Amino acid sequence: MKNNPGKKVKLPREKNTRLRYLEEEEIKKLYDACAEHLKPIVIVALNTGMRKEEILSLRWKDLDYRIRTISILDTKNGESRELPMNDIVYRTLLAIRKIPDSSWVFCKKNGERYGNVRKAFEGAKKRAGIVDFRFHDLRHTFASHLVMAGVD
Repeated sequence: MKNNPGKKVKLPREKNTRLRYLEEEEIKKLYDACAEHLKPIVIVALNTGMRKEEILSLRWKDLDYRIRTISILDTKNGESRELPMNDIVYRTLLAIRKIPDSSWVFCKKNGERYGNVRKAFEGAKKRAGIVDFRFHDLRHTFASHLVMAGVD
């Protein structure tokens, strides 16, 4: 037999059941260990459940302070959505100093968008003594704390 008929068969992937979230004490340690530019990014992640790329892609035009919403246009699944800003996110975003001529909310001093914050996040985790945790787990932390608070 020249061709293996089983070669094209795709086996079902094992479901990723990993769920890691931070307890309140760990959240405080992580926040305290964050570099100044990382703190508002972590606050937004912990209070909205947004993905890292969604946060780093935020532009000032995506924020509506009047009705306190964040518009996410470029999502992983391709569907846009609006998220409410709680008081913490609202105050955090208001406090960010806008860089002239930059449309990015989270950007370097020269106005360029942050490409990645992995190095800064890894350093903060290490200083906080947090292990087995990824930036995406901030999303799990948000969802887990909502469930624990009785929100569906």
